[in-house]
This record gives sequence, C-alpha cells and structure tokens, in this order.
Amino acid sequence: MQEHKTWTENKLYPVSELQLGDTIQFELEAWSTAIVTQITEDEIHYFRPYGHTADFSYTGGVIPYIGIENGKLSKYSKHPVKVIYRQQLR
Repeated sequence: MQEHKTWTENKLYPVSELQLGDTIQFELEAWSTAIVTQITEDEIHYFRPYGHTADFSYTGGVIPYIGIENGKLSKYSKHPVKVIYRQQLR
C-alpha cells in the first residue's frame, strides 16, 4: 500500500505544473486562496470561497456577503501561481 504524503510548499509554479488538490494563492490578501479541482488539456479549474461586506454599516453591524467562485486558468499563462499546500492524492 502506498503511503499518503502531505506537505506545505510555499513555492511559485507555472500554471502548467499545478496538480489536482493543490491549494494555491493568487495574491497576499484575504480570500485569495483556491483549490485546484480539475485539470484539462488547456485549463486548470479551481474552487475559491470568498466574502466581503457592504460599504455601509447599520445599528446591527455590517452585512456579510459570502459565496464561491468556480474559475479557470489557462495552462499557457505566463504568470506563476503560489502553491501553499500540496498533497499526494491516492
């Protein structure tokens, strides 16, 4: 039986070298973390949760908005992506 390995990367990779299950970070800000969910011949698909608030407050505080983004990157992109967590899938 093959051992299941998990490790932290914190390393820049070309988009074409991303792997399934990689946790990636686009920028150094909140909600910029995503997970690679599918790899096709030309694209890398990712899932990213996000949240923000309205630009006003009221007596109860602020209204939070949360959601998810299912996005994709071209495998031919020249911009590197930071892999913050990589695991060996079974």
